[in-house]
Amino acid sequence: MSVSGTAVVFGGGGFVGQYVVQFLAQAGYMVRVASRRPDRGALLRPLGRVGQVAPFYASVRDEQSVACVVRGADVVINLAAVLGHRAGRLFRRSMWRGRGVWLA
Repeated sequence: MSVSGTAVVFGGGGFVGQYVVQFLAQAGYMVRVASRRPDRGALLRPLGRVGQVAPFYASVRDEQSVACVVRGADVVINLAAVLGHRAGRLFRRSMWRGRGVWLA
């Protein structure tokens, strides 16, 4: 399988995200799974060939970490979400503070 490029997935460890990571790996992408908890992303490594799926630290609210993980990427997908009883408020706060990071 030839390499199609590099993809970054924010929220790749979530329910939908794991399927997106698997799809991208099967399509030949090198996949960076961006998360505040990259230790949890290790469970996604078997979705691709050795070294094809790799967890990285990045917070959507931290411009430097986002810039680092997306550098050189061909595709960036944001599936980051907050679940729970305060989900709406936390999600809005995260996306509002993070919007400048995405636009930079």
